[in-house]
Parts: sequence; structure tokens; C-alpha cells
Amino acid sequence: MPPPLIDLDRLDAIGGLSDPEVLLLVQEFIDGIPEYLTRIESALNPLDPEQLREAAHSIRGVAGMLGFQPLAVTAAEGDLASPPADVPDWFARISQLCSDSVAEWEVIRPKNG
Repeated sequence: MPPPLIDLDRLDAIGGLSDPEVLLLVQEFIDGIPEYLTRIESALNPLDPEQLREAAHSIRGVAGMLGFQPLAVTAAEGDLASPPADVPDWFARISQLCSDSVAEWEVIRPKNG
């Protein structure tokens, strides 16, 4: 079984799944993933290392704060002075992690009603 994509201990450290503010923060992050990916993708063709770094830095910071550790670690590869060696592979990995993280959130998030 693969490790979880969302670290519930990290979420607990900032208030947990029972805290409405934490739930709102996570949902806003989840809802913003398409925009993060669009920002990254727009930095790829033509390659704009600074725009790529800024977009990767944004997703890295929020993902790390909210316990999306694998996503934060992968985003960190783009948050360097120079882009990852294989940018298309990196983008494919980060895109897949985003998709998988959204799916995991849908399973673990508290449901209303």
C-alpha cells in the first residue's frame, strides 16, 4: 500500500479535520490546483525558469503547510535556481500527484450531513 499523500498528523498540528478553518484552507488549496498547474504549464513553453520557480514555490509552500508532503517535495524540484533536468517528466509527476491528492482528499474529508 503506498504511503498517504496527505499527512493527517500535519493537519492535526494546525487544527485537524474538525476545524472549519483548516477544512476551508484545504478546500481552497484543492480548488486552486488547476490554477497552480496552469501557472506551471504556462512557464514551460517557452521555458521561463523564473516563472516556473515562482509557481513551484507557491504550490510547495501551501502543500507543505497543509500536509501534502509528496506534492510539496516534488514541487520543490521546480523551486530551484535552475529547472529540473527533465521538465516534462517533472510536470507529469506533479500533475499526477495533484490529481491523486485531490482524490485522496475526497475520500478523507468530512462530509456535510
